[in-house]
Amino acid sequence: MTSGGWNDRMTGLNDLLAELYPDHDGARRILTKAGLPPAAVRFHAAASTNWFNILEEAQRRGRVEAIVTVARADFPDRPEWATLARPTAAPAVVPAGSTALPADADRALDHTARRDLNRALLAAFPSEAELKRMLGLGMGVNLETIARGNLVDIVFQVVQWAEATGRVEELLSAASDANRGNPELAAFLRRRRG
Repeated sequence: MTSGGWNDRMTGLNDLLAELYPDHDGARRILTKAGLPPAAVRFHAAASTNWFNILEEAQRRGRVEAIVTVARADFPDRPEWATLARPTAAPAVVPAGSTALPADADRALDHTARRDLNRALLAAFPSEAELKRMLGLGMGVNLETIARGNLVDIVFQVVQWAEATGRVEELLSAASDANRGNPELAAFLRRRRG
């Protein structure tokens, strides 16, 4: 397991997540959005047992914070987050002249970049079928497991999922590979990558 093992915070997360997502479908959705394969978890009839198994697997894979990010986005007003959510770490410092991205670069979309990425993806993939093909071929992701609704809602959810799972750069690469000729996507990538 990752550092910390099972502690009071993990017990609190287990209890809260079992309350928020008591059924298997809700738990599977959170797993997928957090970048964990649902097949890696033993599901049980009791929600608290499910979440114990999920959090144990998430610890092994270093994905507990991704689960917290996804759940907190679904239920931002829960007072329990004040004690259960970890404070945001200071951004990593990259030495001058380095081309390496900081480890947290995938999460570094401010509200303007998030809006611009949504617009660029909508312009580059104007149908659900095109977006689905790009995600499937470029990232090995089934669109139906991470987003539903109309195209605008789906793109918004895809960007949220990419941020929560640390896959923003992978999403950008897959989108670029699938539609290099789209001017809005190309402009976003130039701004993003400097």
